Amino acid sequence: MSVYIDEYGWEIDTDKIKNWEIIEFPDSKLCSCDNCGYEGYDFAETKERIIDDDGTRQTFCPKCKSPHYYIISKNPQ
Repeated sequence: MSVYIDEYGWEIDTDKIKNWEIIEFPDSKLCSCDNCGYEGYDFAETKERIIDDDGTRQTFCPKCKSPHYYIISKNPQ
């Protein structure tokens, strides 16, 4: 069972979430996961975790699905 508390204080059981989409950041943002250590230019999201009225979705680590996945640098263009 993978249960996390996200930055909004909500408990998330990522094992129960279906239909993950893995998406590349369009502007090459390097991200890092505080849970598993994964680093990459992609992220996971799902329609089950919409966090704003405009349809914005919460982002997760594409490897372990932790919500503790943060931008650490932007690739200079």
